[in-house]
Amino acid sequence: MSIEVEIIREASQEMVDAFGRFLPQLSSRAEPLDHEAVDRLVKCDAGTLLVARLEGEIVGTLTCCS
Repeated sequence: MSIEVEIIREASQEMVDAFGRFLPQLSSRAEPLDHEAVDRLVKCDAGTLLVARLEGEIVGTLTCCS
C-alpha cells in the first residue's frame, strides 16, 4: 500500500467531493466549495494544488503557495 501524490491541473467533480469531505474537518462553519471555487484554486498562479491518493481515492489535499 503506497500513497501517490499528484498535481491537480483542472477542477473536477472528484475534487469538489474531496473538499466536501475535508473542509468540515477543519471548520464546522466552512462553506462548501463548488466547481467554480475549486477551478479558481487550481488556476491560481500563486499556488499549486496537490492531492494524496491511496488505492486511487483522494485521502488528502495540500495547497502550496508562493
